[in-house]
Amino acid sequence: MTPFLVMLGTFLVVMLGIGPVMHVVELKLVTIVEMLVHLPFGIGGFLIGATYPLLVITGLHHTYTMIETSLLANTGFNPCHYLMRHVRFCQRGNLPCLL
Repeated sequence: MTPFLVMLGTFLVVMLGIGPVMHVVELKLVTIVEMLVHLPFGIGGFLIGATYPLLVITGLHHTYTMIETSLLANTGFNPCHYLMRHVRFCQRGNLPCLL
């Protein structure tokens, strides 16, 4: 009975406490990424592309799934998808230089 109560308590804390806080964080991240994407002369794309490899190294690149989903739901367009694909393409282009 004790493991069940521990799991039930953990579930309630996560759903009622951490969930709403993370939703606010998600909305702020989406706002920041939208602001970056709309910067002129591709500056935002450069910043997103420059920080993406660092996010991959730290494992935080999974937050982009949340951001991309929110962008698709809110605007119907996801510019981050194309930016991330170009970053990976450029990294693969640099591979022969490293060998």
